[in-house]
Amino acid sequence: WPGFCDTWSRIVKLGLTNTGLTIPDLAALSPREVIGMFLPLPVPADRVVEAATLFLELNPTGEVIKNMRFLGLFDQEPSGCQGHTVADMLAHLLEDRLAPQSGDHDMVILVHQMDVEYPDRPTPCERVTYTMVETGDALGMSAMAKTVGLPTALAAEMMLRGDLQLSGCLLPTHDAIYKPVLAQLKDEGLRFTLTREPLEGCDKANGVI
Repeated sequence: WPGFCDTWSRIVKLGLTNTGLTIPDLAALSPREVIGMFLPLPVPADRVVEAATLFLELNPTGEVIKNMRFLGLFDQEPSGCQGHTVADMLAHLLEDRLAPQSGDHDMVILVHQMDVEYPDRPTPCERVTYTMVETGDALGMSAMAKTVGLPTALAAEMMLRGDLQLSGCLLPTHDAIYKPVLAQLKDEGLRFTLTREPLEGCDKANGVI
């Protein structure tokens, strides 16, 4: 989706991810009417697109406005959204306009790269990289759903079985959590590839590479 980042940035600036403001009778309102509520000054419905373009400092014929039109943000028909906030309406529109088509896949690429210094090794410095690439199932579970949901589900299962003898608010970087979860994620097909690369010119005295 060309221009996704710029478009999403403007959506956030408009306040369309707000989950705290309840909008009465949202289903009966058009997206254009709802957008008008979030502009700095009240404008009639036929001026909403123009006002939004000025507020967001956009080219009226540019890619971002085209994307916003494609997403239905300026539609004049009732949204039909059964939620209560502008974020609910946004999700309702996105689910319709960005629904995956046959053959579509999403992909998650996760890279952790660290430059490491070892004080007592022949090669004192190296670059350690952990990489994971996961592709979603066509019209099935997305890669994002797998990588976000599976670790949470596995940790919850550990708690229910009594395997996690911890209490309080803990970070997932605690070894009692991440070690067994990573091991189980391998069984689910989520695994990291490790590469090591020696680094030349490491200044051990100052810790500078």
